[in-house]
Amino acid sequence: MKNIYKLLFLFALVSAFVSCEDAFTTTREIDIPDHEEKLSVFVRVESNKANIFISHSKKIDDDTPYKDFIANVSLLEDGAEILNLDYDTQNEIYRRYDTVTIDSKIKVDKTYTLIVDSEKFGTAKSVQKTTSDVEISDIKVIKNGSEDRDEDLLEFKLKDDKNTENYYFLRVLGKSKKQYSEHYENLYIYPEKGTESQKIYFRELNGQLFSDFSFNGVSKKLFFALNRAGIKEKFEHLKIQISSITKDNYNFFISKFEFDDSSENPFSEPAIITNNIENGYGQFFVFNTKEYIYNFE
Repeated sequence: MKNIYKLLFLFALVSAFVSCEDAFTTTREIDIPDHEEKLSVFVRVESNKANIFISHSKKIDDDTPYKDFIANVSLLEDGAEILNLDYDTQNEIYRRYDTVTIDSKIKVDKTYTLIVDSEKFGTAKSVQKTTSDVEISDIKVIKNGSEDRDEDLLEFKLKDDKNTENYYFLRVLGKSKKQYSEHYENLYIYPEKGTESQKIYFRELNGQLFSDFSFNGVSKKLFFALNRAGIKEKFEHLKIQISSITKDNYNFFISKFEFDDSSENPFSEPAIITNNIENGYGQFFVFNTKEYIYNFE
């Protein structure tokens, strides 16, 4: 008899569970619009070089191979053409980016227009204006300068333009004493000693991103920990590259970091990577870069 009661209880429990599941389950039909394939464009110009990658977009469930096509890439500086080439996407099998020399170095307060034209996917465009040069001074490398880590510290003063919002990208490279060529090693860096920063390091570009949000218009002393101690003993000198970048580019890096950071966290807010390509997807990067050589005393 007891076994019968147990069976009836289990049956009632299962029935209640199924009823609750039905009560809290909602099924809705969603019409997903057809995807319009557009150009996917990533072009970075810095100094007198352009790194170019062109492809096209696809639906998320489209597992067919990417189409091969030729796109004409044109770059203008204040309306004057400084680059024109035909980019063949078949070459993507062998290399991710094409690197080409352009006819002019990136300059201050210039408007750069990128136009990518293809027969299959139409014409994509982006316009970016460069900001002022970055001026730094009083560069020092402090041996074991980090307070809580056994690493050397890079210190310098940055002169910030108070009339504009400024966004910066910093890279540090070391010329090894053991190398007889012009080979430089990228050094990992991160903010130290109260340096205000987004604290985002991009391995793809080997550098640190930050803005003038907390020190607009002030000559700010900045500190960055290097990835090791004994910098002076290992390297002949350091090459410090600091770039002013556009707001579009800064927002792209921030959104990409947030997207990567949230991709494996089911409780995070959705993040959308920003785009500055008209009639397409991707990013047109303009880096106005100054280079400083630090010789050890």
